[in-house]
Amino acid sequence: MPVSIVVGGQYGSEGKGKVVHHFAKEFKVKAAVKVSGTNSGHTFIDEDGKAHIHRVLPSASTLPGVHSIIPAGAVFDPELLFKEMEEADLSPSSVYIHPNAGIITEEIKQEEKWSGLASSIGSTVSGTGYATVHRILADGKFMRACEVPELDSYLIDTTKLMRRWLDNGDHIIIEGGQGFGLSLLHCNCYPFCTSRDTTASAFLSEAGLSPFDVTNVIQVLRTYEIRVGGSSGPMKHEITWEEVTRRAKAKEPIIERTSVTKKVRRVGEFDSQLVKRANIANHPNIVVMNFMDYIAEIDNEEYANMLGFNRLSFLNMVAETTGMRVTHVGFGPNDVRTVGEACAPNSLLYK
Repeated sequence: MPVSIVVGGQYGSEGKGKVVHHFAKEFKVKAAVKVSGTNSGHTFIDEDGKAHIHRVLPSASTLPGVHSIIPAGAVFDPELLFKEMEEADLSPSSVYIHPNAGIITEEIKQEEKWSGLASSIGSTVSGTGYATVHRILADGKFMRACEVPELDSYLIDTTKLMRRWLDNGDHIIIEGGQGFGLSLLHCNCYPFCTSRDTTASAFLSEAGLSPFDVTNVIQVLRTYEIRVGGSSGPMKHEITWEEVTRRAKAKEPIIERTSVTKKVRRVGEFDSQLVKRANIANHPNIVVMNFMDYIAEIDNEEYANMLGFNRLSFLNMVAETTGMRVTHVGFGPNDVRTVGEACAPNSLLYK
């Protein structure tokens, strides 16, 4: 009964979208589950080379034969769902929604917008947090998917559906949002966090599946951690994008913006202590390090998308300081390979 869970080990934007897309193909998954809310967007490149940013649908939704699941623990905006389905040219028959999945209404979005959270803690004010609050308060403002007529044809008990597939030996991948450093329960920077837990166990619970189902916990990292722009909370050893560009020896300036708010992200050095805590909480058996191209090699042209001395030295540092070895690396928007596949000839051995 194989289930793989994809989690972020830092503050989000680690490249989980492309990792989900990669492993969904490798594991030949039957279904992909998108938990959490719409406060983060995951980017991936489909088989035709088209870029997608999904906030509701899972990043494996465009793969042939893959069913998309929005479980009871998810919170989403129906208009955004229909927009993503149209852009991805998805058949309605491939999307399944649990009746208890939460709905982000326009009223809730406006309430969160005027709450002041955008300026006080750097919230994306997508309505995800306030929908969760009203769900807990049971004050009549929270809506479930079963209360939206436009969603009737998509509704099904997704837990029962996935159990049937798992009992048949099919593989399911669960896509979590944001990262461990933003967990409502486990971060060290409250209140500069998100509105829910962001660990593998929390995502499994939102999907409605059992710990006995899990085969893989895939933790995604990046060479330079980021936080959203503005007053988004503490970050150890914050640096500038100009410095990242200089270190990468990039021909063009490197600068990143968030996929939801389009604000310039803050960037900082790799925080081993944060990742070490994420390793303890998630205990991953697969670790992906993205943005390896942000570390320059001695011969950057020859080793553009390969692991040479400098990059392998970085991976060895990560293993020594976090207690967990990186198993896969990523370069660019759609590249994920094992460390062995990415090593340059005659390069330094990965300890």
